[in-house]
Order: sequence, then structure tokens, then C-alpha cells
Amino acid sequence: MLIGTDLLWVRPGINGGTESVIRNLLKAFGEMGEEDFLLFVSEDNADSFRKYEDYPNVRLHVCNVKSAVPAKRVLWQNFCLDKLAASCKVDLMFSPIYSIPRHKKGRTPYVAVIHDMQALHYPEYFGRIRNMFFRLSWKNTCKNATHVITISDYCKDEIIGFYPGVKDRITRIYDPVDIRISCDPESARVLEKYGVKRRGYDYCVSSLLPHKNLDTLLKMKSEFRENAVPLLISGVGGRADEFGSRVRELGLEDMVFQTGFVSNEERNALYAGCRLFLFPSVFEGFGMPPVEALAFGKRVVMTKKACLEEVTKKNAVYVDDPFDPSDWNEKVIQALSLPEHVVTFPEYAPEAVAAEYLKVFRKVLDKKN
Repeated sequence: MLIGTDLLWVRPGINGGTESVIRNLLKAFGEMGEEDFLLFVSEDNADSFRKYEDYPNVRLHVCNVKSAVPAKRVLWQNFCLDKLAASCKVDLMFSPIYSIPRHKKGRTPYVAVIHDMQALHYPEYFGRIRNMFFRLSWKNTCKNATHVITISDYCKDEIIGFYPGVKDRITRIYDPVDIRISCDPESARVLEKYGVKRRGYDYCVSSLLPHKNLDTLLKMKSEFRENAVPLLISGVGGRADEFGSRVRELGLEDMVFQTGFVSNEERNALYAGCRLFLFPSVFEGFGMPPVEALAFGKRVVMTKKACLEEVTKKNAVYVDDPFDPSDWNEKVIQALSLPEHVVTFPEYAPEAVAAEYLKVFRKVLDKKN
């Protein structure tokens, strides 16, 4: 079986969790070696995928398009990708995001992933055109994809609620989380870089978008300084200027620090060294960071909104009111009284998740044949 994989949308270092998901999957597909993959990449992201050609079952096809030019890339995907897939004789096309070609004329089956429906909950994050694009893409994918995959039961129920026609063609497969622990070999240097000591700071991996609810953490740090230690936040995207102004307004310049983008090794060193991992988000399709933190043995305090209690499997300490600083402070004190312990999630291991994807691919092809 030759599986074509649409990676034209990937902008390395910008797509966040979605990029991590596909890279974890590609690594697992390569290591398993059970099926062949043809990766359709763009001129400006091809180099970031070259390493996967080290696997005998993975090849790249560089397309005449750039991922950094979204309008042209979307047009190319809609009018050219399906023809290219047919000419390359792929058996199945895999789209790791919500969009498949609207002008699909061939018989190639498509399997697409809808990670979440954030734009329905937070349309203010996107302009009018992008909101329209999301809705048209979700509708087209749910109508015309041979099969749809989503990443939590919460998301599955929501998608079926909006697009009931997809009910018999949708499968929940959790995200692959690479929990093979590897830290920066100079972990002490990493902590020194950010001016913190081991077990002397709390950590959060998050963008700065409003639904991440970081303002509540700032209020807690401001109102309950007797229990406060510095808070480090790693991540990109969102409203950095507004966040910085809020930090200054609350007088937390010496307490709250943004690391910006960090490598996986540095991030892991910060996971390993923190006192608590805090995750105040009120909307996620899956939510990798608390799962990763639990795998490091960290005590996690978080909300149970959307899918978060589902994917962490009740292994964290959960606030009842995600917007109440007092509730957060109480749960922080509760978490500090608990011992650290490693939580394993074998069902999220990339090879286990990749095996579930392959089952769907084979099922789709069996029906076609």
C-alpha cells in the first residue's frame, strides 16, 4: 500500500501541536516499516522532512508550491494535489488536517483528521475569510472524505453534532505523544539560563491566546504570593503584548517569565525540574502538555474543560472553577501534598497510535476493493 501524505500545510516551528503530531506519526510509520509513504512537501518545508527518507518505506515528492504563501498553497492543493496523487499511483491520501481537495475528481480515497473546531468556539481569533474557510473545509471534509479521524471523544461528539452525516465514517484516535523521556544533557544549564532552581518554579506550556486562561494563573500568583514561586511559560503564538502588559499591571515582572519557543530537549528539562505543572486552558482538542508532564512524574494542576479530564484519565488535580484564583491556590496546595509519580500512557505511544491509523487506512482500502 502506498499512502500519500499531504504535508504542504506544515510551516516548521509555527503549527504547534499539529506539527508535533504528524512528526511523531511519521517517525512511528518509518520505524514500523509496514506500509510505504509518499510525502507531498513544499519547496520551503522539504528540508525539514528529509530525515524521514532514512526510512526505506518513506519518500518525498517536492511540489511547486510554498507553505508560507497560504492562498496559493490552498489553491494548489484544491486544483492540483488530487491529480498528482493519481499520477503517483498512491492507493490512499492521508490529510493530517481538516482540509481535502474540493475539486477531487479521481477515485483516490481520502482520510483526513479534524483536530478540533476552535474557530466555532473562538471566531474572534480569525478574520471573516478564515472563519468562512474553516467552515467550508470542515463541511467538505465531513461530506467527501472517505473517513475522518479526530483526537478525542469530546471532539468526535462535537463533529457529529455539527455534521451528523459523518457519524458512520469517523474514528477517534488519540494523539501520539512521544513520552520516551530525553532531557537536555545539561539540564542544570537550562535552569540557570532561565534563572530558576530545581523544584523552585512552576511550569506551563501554552500559547498566549485568551482560551489558554493564563490570566487566572497571573491573578493567583498576584493574590497568593505566600505560596508563589516563579512561573515559566513556554510556547509561541497569541497576544504577547497584551500578556506582557498584564504581567506588568499585576507587578509580576520578577515572577512570570516567557521562554518563547524551546527545543524538545530544553522543554523536557523544564518539565523535569519544575515544582508543579499548571495548565489553565479551557479549550483543547487533545492537550499534549499535561500528558507529557504526567509522564515526567510531575504533579499537574489543571482544568477539566473540553477533553482534558478525558485525555489525562483523572491523573491530575483538577480545579472546579477554572477562572477562580482561590480555587487554583487551593488545588496548588493540595497538589504539593501529593508525591510525584510517573503516569504511563501506553495508548498514546506513537507506535500504538500509528497502528490505529494503519487499521483505518487498511479498512478504507478493503472497502474500496
